[in-house]
Amino acid sequence: MLDVQLRKKIPFRLRKALAFGALPLLLSALPAFGDDGVSLIIANDGIEDIFVTVYDMSAKPYIPVMDHARINGFTKVPLFVTADDTGRANLYWSAISVDDRDRQCGHETKVGLDGDALVSVHADSACGGG
Repeated sequence: MLDVQLRKKIPFRLRKALAFGALPLLLSALPAFGDDGVSLIIANDGIEDIFVTVYDMSAKPYIPVMDHARINGFTKVPLFVTADDTGRANLYWSAISVDDRDRQCGHETKVGLDGDALVSVHADSACGGG
């Protein structure tokens, strides 16, 4: 708790703004305390920036939990998805390189993931189709 003299120095409006500023952070952390989901870590395991889309395959119908999000090289992003009947996560991810001069792609389905599992994503293959 703040010292009484220090509290007097901090204007009431600033204390109020700090308190309400922290509220969205607390609310965003609420899913981590629930029993119906799984926390994961999505990690770009390459040096190049990529755009990543992740679908939660435990949700019916499948829903995107990350949609064309840019992830910098060697960056990790926390993600929360629905648990299946066994309490594990199932997802599909796809990635495409940011650099359109040398377009690279990647995708994979991951099933049976435990909480705090690390899911490495990358775009290191030729893109198909056309």
